[in-house]
Amino acid sequence: MKKTFLIFEILLFVLILIRSGYAQPEAWSHGELQWFTIRSAHFDVHYHDSPYTALDVSRKGPERTAREAAAIAESIYETITHLYDHRPERIHIIIRDTDDYSNGGAYYYDNKIEIWASNLNFELRGTHHWLRNVITHEFAHMISIQAMMKLSRRFPGIYLQYIGYEKERRQDVLRGFPNRIVSYPVAGVMLPVWFAEGVAQYQQKDLDYEFWDAHRDMILRDRVLGEQMLTLNQMGTFGKNSIGNESAYNSGYALVSYIAAHYGDSSLKKITHYSSKLFYSFERAVKAATGDDIDTIYRQWKNLITEQYTLHTTDIRSYARIGNEIATEGTGNFYPTLSPNGQYLAMISNRGFDYLSQASLYIVDPSNANIIHEIKKAEGPLSWSPDSRYIAYAKNTDDNDYHSQYNDIYVYDMVRRKEFRITRGLRAFAPAFSPDGSSLAAIINGDGTNNIIRIVGFAEDLLNKKSAFSKNMFVRDGMHWRRITHFDDGRQIYGLCYTDNGRTLIFDTSTDDGRDIFSVDTSGNHWKPVRQTRKDERSPVVSQDGRTLYFSADETGIFNLYAMNLHTGDIRQITNVTGGAFYPAVGQNNILYYTLYQNTGFRVYSIADTTGFDSKQTVYGLENPNILSKPNDKPYPGKWPSEHRIFTVIPPRTDTAALYKNTFLKFSFLPVLRLDYGTFKPGVYFYSSDVLSKSSFFGGAMFNIPDMERDLFGIFEYSGFGPTLFLELYNITRSRTFRDDSNPGNDIPYESIQTNSFELREVDAGMDWSLFAPRDVRVNYAHVESFVRIRGKEYNFDLERYKLLPRTGAIKYYYGNDFSTTWKFNNVPPAIDKEINPRGGRQISVSIGYYMDNLIDGFAFQPSSGSYTTLYKHDAYLRNENTWTEFIRLPFGDHTLEARLHTGFIPTKVDSFYNFFGGSLVGLKGYSYYSIEGRYLGLFNAVYRFPLIRRIDKKAGPLYFDKIFGGLTFGMGNAWSTRSTMDRWKRDVGIELRAEMYSFYVYPTRLTFNAAYGIDRFTGYGPMITKYDSENGYYDERQKVKSGGSWRYYLTVLFGFTLFDEAPKMKNP
Repeated sequence: MKKTFLIFEILLFVLILIRSGYAQPEAWSHGELQWFTIRSAHFDVHYHDSPYTALDVSRKGPERTAREAAAIAESIYETITHLYDHRPERIHIIIRDTDDYSNGGAYYYDNKIEIWASNLNFELRGTHHWLRNVITHEFAHMISIQAMMKLSRRFPGIYLQYIGYEKERRQDVLRGFPNRIVSYPVAGVMLPVWFAEGVAQYQQKDLDYEFWDAHRDMILRDRVLGEQMLTLNQMGTFGKNSIGNESAYNSGYALVSYIAAHYGDSSLKKITHYSSKLFYSFERAVKAATGDDIDTIYRQWKNLITEQYTLHTTDIRSYARIGNEIATEGTGNFYPTLSPNGQYLAMISNRGFDYLSQASLYIVDPSNANIIHEIKKAEGPLSWSPDSRYIAYAKNTDDNDYHSQYNDIYVYDMVRRKEFRITRGLRAFAPAFSPDGSSLAAIINGDGTNNIIRIVGFAEDLLNKKSAFSKNMFVRDGMHWRRITHFDDGRQIYGLCYTDNGRTLIFDTSTDDGRDIFSVDTSGNHWKPVRQTRKDERSPVVSQDGRTLYFSADETGIFNLYAMNLHTGDIRQITNVTGGAFYPAVGQNNILYYTLYQNTGFRVYSIADTTGFDSKQTVYGLENPNILSKPNDKPYPGKWPSEHRIFTVIPPRTDTAALYKNTFLKFSFLPVLRLDYGTFKPGVYFYSSDVLSKSSFFGGAMFNIPDMERDLFGIFEYSGFGPTLFLELYNITRSRTFRDDSNPGNDIPYESIQTNSFELREVDAGMDWSLFAPRDVRVNYAHVESFVRIRGKEYNFDLERYKLLPRTGAIKYYYGNDFSTTWKFNNVPPAIDKEINPRGGRQISVSIGYYMDNLIDGFAFQPSSGSYTTLYKHDAYLRNENTWTEFIRLPFGDHTLEARLHTGFIPTKVDSFYNFFGGSLVGLKGYSYYSIEGRYLGLFNAVYRFPLIRRIDKKAGPLYFDKIFGGLTFGMGNAWSTRSTMDRWKRDVGIELRAEMYSFYVYPTRLTFNAAYGIDRFTGYGPMITKYDSENGYYDERQKVKSGGSWRYYLTVLFGFTLFDEAPKMKNP
């Protein structure tokens, strides 16, 4: 029997393939919350209580929101299900109010909708009734997509997978390390983003919880007039910046409305029906439903809106008034605010980033826009103190007792150049200094309702105190706060400003569609409308003399700035733009600063001419942006309300709320077709979770044909409190057959054939948690056992027949108990190229563990029992491994340098079984994985990466091709166990190609190809092997393996480009 043991690597790749599409738990699971359920005819609505008792609006958590959500959901059920002729199983709606965050999501495979109670306030969206809109939107998603499923909800799709391996020459290696890895999902639903989102916004012709408002119109109109319309392919996917993604969303709404107007509402149902047919593409479904191909429909729609927008903005373009550019860098510049002394202009800007959410506070010189100071992650609206020393703003932070992402008020001291926190856990935003600077007004949020508060006692000496916050207090010591308003009906408030010498606050507010301007005195006893029409009026500010109110409104269908005399009520229009004018701010000499949306971006302008216009110069087609008409003059999109709409109030459900009972959803199954090491290995992934996603199970089973080698795993996670607990089970088998020609001199007439079957059994348990994001920690215990079973036979050449040799039982040749902890840090900023070409930030991983491992060291005969026992060599040792990857943005184009340092060490002498390996995909790609090994590891890799083709915008079958980047690579490093080999560094050079694609419109498909050449040639040593020659007969020597001096190639097709964070801890089974 060969006394060699084979390296067993497959566990790593099971983890890679299954986790590439496995959703991770939220950063903090909020196990402190108690959950309740309201049950209606078709829905179970789940909501939680709140541990915060200082805010009485939050004591019951989002109960008001949940009850209203249940009523709205029942009111729309028949309308939406009838439109698509699909009635689902019972739907779960989860209401969350753990964060000052607004969103909704439809988990259509799980029959689950998640809604955040906080209302949406987004620069690219108009104002609508949040719950009516989002619940109808997500339910329309749920019903329309389920109606389009080619398979059932239980079978979301199929995985096609392929694993190829390096040709490894070491005889103690079972298989080479994988160098080709493909995991490709075939989706059970195939629909473009524009149709999915368009349908969810269109909802139903007469429902009107969403409609074509001035924001929607602005985004599409600006692209048309600027000749920047998205192509049909571009509308089919996301993967753009904020405005690009919203443009796909928004253009889809317009195109779906066009289809419904031309072909009838029933055409949407027909498209979903034909899309559910197994062999129908989306394009074929549209053709079958409408009689026209989608390219023709798109072209006709594009021609129509281009003609209409051009025609109806003729006068506006002729008499445009926009003023002068102040800040144009970035796609989002908001809340320009001039200090009272005129020295500083503050604004919120995302300059240097792709997404509007990546904004910071910039304080600039108003004369030249040079940056004076930057405050990271600040949010508007902004307010200056009367003496221009302090600027107040909000930040969204998890620095509170339960790690919720809450808004809090901060101020920045321009003299001391220091930031001070004013509130903690108060959920406060939009601060406004009083005229005497002694107090701040602000808005608080809870259960989907806003209220105005006043923070009293702001003084310089308070900011010098060391103890800023006492326990259970929401404001700094020495300050106190009180509520001015007591709304509990879902009212939204957006910004505040003082007038009337500090006795009155003016603000924009809404309870339904659009906004109005109101005022309230600081006692809260008297509030009244200042400007209330069927239009949308927002962002009010008062002139320095208190006589004029400036605001933004969509009076003509386009948002412009207006001035209102507070004594006479007279109104005049100040700007005349084709995009949109927002956020006016009063400067010295009544110069206005504002944000202009134009050429797909928000930029800060100033305007000195505040005289009015002849109304004929500001006409935008029709009175409202209902300008797109069919030839027969039927309105399209036809959803702009001609009158101020007052919806019938839907009474909240009064059903008794019961304690939530943990309910697991039905299992979903993903068949897997895998080609592994040249053998066909079919199987299945399966997963389920409870409704709240606190408990989940994910498993898989694959068996190859014909050997029946197996990959089995099960992963259970529980996040019922802060950290996420996990239990992972693995059982994996592999086998290898050896042929030993024992007849080298033709004097021994037989050949032996030996098959070794290896089995790995592993149990991992531990916990994951986010420790002050972006830092993550894992604590892990692993128990691992490896077995080998040996069977063989001999072929006798004289007798011409096989003789079976005795089989062994399962020999446990290795077992271990390992304790480890891993700390990870990742601050690579979100960007449209984050995956293919990170342009900043770093990733760090530090892992340290204590391992108690046992490796077979022979057998001992026990006379008393007449049997053999296994002897083991025991190793107990520390193991440390670290990676640091730095992404450096170069000063030309989108070129970057990626530099990665990878180190590891085992300080005590151990068996080579536990060594680090440093070649292949995880290290120096110019060498095989096993050619570089030792107890110490030091590797450096660098990639100079650059764009080759951007905006490919081509589609082939289910694949959409987006962009390709190239790279030049260099690597240097070594692994060693003794000082004599420490300085034998290896080097490689190579090329890299990365292609970013989407499959079936929404699934990221990322291809990486590497070719690397090992510069340094060297000879490594494998196990002891027996050799024979005619002169010396049989003898033993270490196997010699030559490396370097050749090209090596690698290919991966996965959801991401990066395969490893660090090299795996390998064992030689």
